[in-house]
Amino acid sequence: MLLNTHIFQGLLSKFFYLRYRNITNHTMQIFDKEKVNLQWRNNLVLLICILVLFIVGPSLFIRDAPLIMTIMFTLLILSSMAVIEYAPLVKKVLLFTSILVIVFVWAEYFFPFQSILIISFTLLSVYLFTITISLIVHVALSKDVNANIIFSAINGYLLLGINGSIALLIMDRLSSTNVLSNIKADSFYDYVYFSFVTLTTLGYGDLTPISAGGRALAMLLSITGQLYVAILIAMLVGKFLSKSNNQ
Repeated sequence: MLLNTHIFQGLLSKFFYLRYRNITNHTMQIFDKEKVNLQWRNNLVLLICILVLFIVGPSLFIRDAPLIMTIMFTLLILSSMAVIEYAPLVKKVLLFTSILVIVFVWAEYFFPFQSILIISFTLLSVYLFTITISLIVHVALSKDVNANIIFSAINGYLLLGINGSIALLIMDRLSSTNVLSNIKADSFYDYVYFSFVTLTTLGYGDLTPISAGGRALAMLLSITGQLYVAILIAMLVGKFLSKSNNQ
């Protein structure tokens, strides 16, 4: 009976290993294997772009000026395009998607209708979420730790916060009541602030979710933030130790 158990465990382990290797091989087809780790400078540009536009920006520029926000998102889309070297087909699809998103973002600036705003921000959220997942997958599948992997992990975390703020904005526009308390009308930076404060589980309490959707998103952001930090740090430390042992 014990022998049969060991055989079953061995077969089960082999099955899951083969499935993992299969998934890894298929996933890696998204990236250009030869150049995927050569884009650390582009990752650094994206990091600087996020920090300046969404963290330093609110104190330097007029808050929530429509033109500045539109330029901000355009720079974010353009800088996020080149953070990873994708396979040719994926690159073409991503390029088309980014152009489409930029067109809608600028359309919302020139024609500030509610429907266009919701469409443009929904497309932007989907696009940035795709980039975020790509960065996380890239970090997870990497065999060693280098500058590009570190920047990818940081950018993935920051993009999660930006995605959260966009989701809050969309939710607020679709709702008849405010999603957050004590928020100023059309204040996107307040959504950014709340999203990052929740993602880091800091929670000052000056802005609080008052709708069911807002509370659900707040819970999702706080859980995601904790899991991201715990899992990503564990993976990075594991890869670093593995490389050190091999040397």
